[in-house]
Amino acid sequence: MVDEQLPKQISLDVDLPDEQTFDSLVVGDNSLIYQHCGLLVEQSESTELPFLTYISGGAGTGKSHLLVAMSHNAAQQQKSHFYLALDATLPYPHTILDGMENIQLLCIDNIQHIQHSKDWQRALFDLINRIRETQVCKLVVSCDRGPKQLQFELADLVSRLAWGISFSLTPLDNLDACEALNIKAKQRGISISRESLQFLISHAKRDMHSLVAALDELQFQGIQEKRKISIPFIKQVLDL
Repeated sequence: MVDEQLPKQISLDVDLPDEQTFDSLVVGDNSLIYQHCGLLVEQSESTELPFLTYISGGAGTGKSHLLVAMSHNAAQQQKSHFYLALDATLPYPHTILDGMENIQLLCIDNIQHIQHSKDWQRALFDLINRIRETQVCKLVVSCDRGPKQLQFELADLVSRLAWGISFSLTPLDNLDACEALNIKAKQRGISISRESLQFLISHAKRDMHSLVAALDELQFQGIQEKRKISIPFIKQVLDL
């Protein structure tokens, strides 16, 4: 349900990746974080839970997947939600944050990209203040580093980001990474053995973004050459 106070120009009908759910997350050593995030959606009205959650982690550790999964859960529970993915181009005006304090779950992905925009920093700073005052919204932000490592022109924003609870995602070990990649392969209809997946994880770039990109390339070349994805084929296509 969308709050009537929300700016009318903002649509909450965001196209989220269907496959990025809690069911397709491989927990690894991140069970505490996932439990917190699940509880945050289920009990978004609770004032006992922190209104701000800060999640850090390197590329491919699952930050975006987690925030999207939370948004899916909020939609299933008919709670107002918004997922905002930032990148280096900052394609949205900072004014998109106006009125967002009235949303029950707000997920802002990759805030490291606002380091060189004082307007965005001020907008986020003001939003956090409004959220703390209204106590309606649960804000979840992700970043590739901890708040103290961010180079904000607006130094006070760092202290605001420390008002909530912080987590750091731990990369998956080889066994869990194999399970995560196996899920990705099944979602794409790719037939590949566990042995081949283990070889790919051991020899290609280790982060999940790179592994999934490699999997997509193997699928494409396999279709083009009408070949099964095997270890020799992986070596050939990825020049390993």
